[in-house]
Formats: sequence, C-alpha cells, structure tokens
Amino acid sequence: MVFLSLFLFSYSCQDHQIPEVPPSLVTLQVSPGAVRCEVAFNFNLVDTGNIPITEFGMVVAGTGFGGNSSETPSVGTHTKLVFDPPFTTGVKNKNSKICTNNVSFRAYAILSNGTIVYGERLIYQDV
Repeated sequence: MVFLSLFLFSYSCQDHQIPEVPPSLVTLQVSPGAVRCEVAFNFNLVDTGNIPITEFGMVVAGTGFGGNSSETPSVGTHTKLVFDPPFTTGVKNKNSKICTNNVSFRAYAILSNGTIVYGERLIYQDV
C-alpha cells in the first residue's frame, strides 16, 4: 500500500504539458461615420487564449489601403491598423482616418511564437 501511494504521489508531481490555445477573434462589420473618412473597424476578442500576444488589430485591403478589396488581407502584404493594448476580451475598435468605400478586412493577432491568428474576412462597400 505504501508503495502504491508513493507511486501515485510521484506521478502526480510530474510536469504536464499544457496545450497552447490561440486567441479567438471575431471580425465585426465596420461602423461608418458621418463621412467616409470616419470608418471604424471593429472586432470582438472572444477568448485571449494562453499564448502571449505581441500585436493585434485589423488588416485591410482595398481603396485607400493598397491592394484590392477582392483579396484576402494578410499581415506582411496589406495595411495593418494596430490597436492599442490591453489585449482583453470584448469589442475593440479603431477609426482608420482613411477615406474609403470599398475594402476587405479581418482581425488579426500576432502571437509570441510568431503565429498569426485571423478572424473571418468581411467586405465593406459604400456606394
């Protein structure tokens, strides 16, 4: 019985690998302002995950941002709108201050291990 107790105790003290969980981002529709130069980009950070974040925001392609609105925006290729910390759950937004009426966009987060996590791609067109 003592041997079994020691065995179980030693097993419970072993270091277990905790799986890495990336953040969960949901891209939201833009909030148009009174004029086209007041478009606010929004996303909902549903879960922060357990991997440290080095940067987060929105990546945009289309009129005023470079690229074409038919493209899927990606970090390193298209314009980034970097959001200010803290990286906490809830809705985040940032005014682009760029006049636009035809863009595709999606939320992104760059993790400390170099991985980039994206929200879904949405399109904004104001005709």
